[in-house]
Amino acid sequence: MSEVCYWSCWIAAIALYIAVLCLLVLAYRRTRNTGFLWLVMALVLWPLVSHLTGALYQHFLSELRNDHRPWLYPYSRMSIPPCESGQIPPGVFRVRLEFFNLLLGQILLFVGLVALIRNMRSQRSTQPPPGSQ
Repeated sequence: MSEVCYWSCWIAAIALYIAVLCLLVLAYRRTRNTGFLWLVMALVLWPLVSHLTGALYQHFLSELRNDHRPWLYPYSRMSIPPCESGQIPPGVFRVRLEFFNLLLGQILLFVGLVALIRNMRSQRSTQPPPGSQ
């Protein structure tokens, strides 16, 4: 992939994250529905945290390949195979990390949608029927 295409894709992705963030914040300010805040966490904040943990993993993996022991706890238990007792290979750790990131993102999305629907139903039930005033 060319350098220009790489950076233009990153810029487009960041612009879309900002657009989604703005739309969800505006929807929250208009309705005060907490489901929109949960969606901000699931659709904007958690993917950024997930990318950060992936970058941290890559850094510690390069440290491990250069025979430097990573100092942060879960990474300090990693070892290039053959592993000693209590150590896990980097590939297994990466799969577990990705699964955890995916699972937590889906849980946040589910909670956001449930909160959004629940708040919409409660708002609908407290409003007087049209033409009753």
